[in-house]
Amino acid sequence: RPGKHTPSQGDWLAARSVGPSLETMSPQAELDCAFRNSVTQRRNQQPNGSKASQDRKTAETQLPVPLVAATAVAMGLLFGVAFSKSYVYAPESVRAQMLFRNFIMLKTFFGALAMSFLVFAVLSMAAPRRFALSRTSSDTAYIGVKSTVFGAFLLGTGMTVAGTCPGMMLAQVGSGVENAAWVFAGALLSALVFSWSGFGKVPCCYTTTKEKTPFVDERTKIPYHRIGFPAAAGLFAALALLEFAIPWQGELPKAFQERLKTASTLFEMPAWPPSLSGMIIGLLQIPAILIMNGSVGCSSAYCTMVSAATGCKTSYGSKFANGIRNWWKVFFVVSAIFGALSSSQMSGTFGDASGVSVPMAIAGAFIMIWGARYADGCTSGHGISGFSMLNLNSLIAMPVM
Repeated sequence: RPGKHTPSQGDWLAARSVGPSLETMSPQAELDCAFRNSVTQRRNQQPNGSKASQDRKTAETQLPVPLVAATAVAMGLLFGVAFSKSYVYAPESVRAQMLFRNFIMLKTFFGALAMSFLVFAVLSMAAPRRFALSRTSSDTAYIGVKSTVFGAFLLGTGMTVAGTCPGMMLAQVGSGVENAAWVFAGALLSALVFSWSGFGKVPCCYTTTKEKTPFVDERTKIPYHRIGFPAAAGLFAALALLEFAIPWQGELPKAFQERLKTASTLFEMPAWPPSLSGMIIGLLQIPAILIMNGSVGCSSAYCTMVSAATGCKTSYGSKFANGIRNWWKVFFVVSAIFGALSSSQMSGTFGDASGVSVPMAIAGAFIMIWGARYADGCTSGHGISGFSMLNLNSLIAMPVM
């Protein structure tokens, strides 16, 4: 049997969770136990009902709430500062990137992705159980490919209309971007309708089983670090070439370029290299894995806020309403407001970025969040975390966006 199926990290975690008696098992007996658990899991699995997913939820309920909340706030502050300093928060940067006229957004993304690959590769060896546990937060194998493609298409469309993404919009609020509050309102409205409509469980959106692992390394039987380290190196090299070809200072507004010449401290600078800001975002994966048993992601936080506020009882909305495993992301995204606010105040850039019109802000945000929840991930959840965890659905979602 082991010759036909090599248990993955998730299988090993499920086997180890059976009980203390496993500590006395021989390696072969433990391998057989992992195999039996993996077969049972794949035979009986329903969306969000895997044994590994339940193990993650159980582990997160045992975490000290003050530690998780404080860590999430600190992560959110850094997240907001990084977005503010990259200038990717400006709607014009997002729209120009979609037309390949400006590459601030791509540089920020490459920096975050490269650092995430590096962090995950190190932790897959240094803390394999934590890494395996956190991966279940990116395990979207129950989402059908058609739903991933359609949801990612809506997400990219909404991003272009509103000039933002789910994680970025609160940094826009903190940076004083015009009509950013209306973008936030449109996002909450979309999450409210999606959660209450029960659309998250319509048959066309989901497959009924997880016949195969969604992770490339587990499918190919190649250890993650043998893919993660080369991927990080390749992205860092691509980032260096892109920066050499298109220097970041030349992509900033003229006023920002002038302020760069007179800034005397790091925080007085109106912008930092977007690749550096992206790397800071990627480093946030360390506390996300080691403390939260998860990874960086934002769009589910909007479902948590509206589901808790309205007492949503649908099967989709209710799973977001309670528990620190949901609320730490709320602390995270809300803290981004204050991180961006402090950064923009220190650099004197508050309110400098122009926004989109109110109708575009509301409509774009509504489409964006609907697409993110339909695809079960946003630019952070799919683009940074899922992609660097080698989740197949995330590898599909990103180019579609």
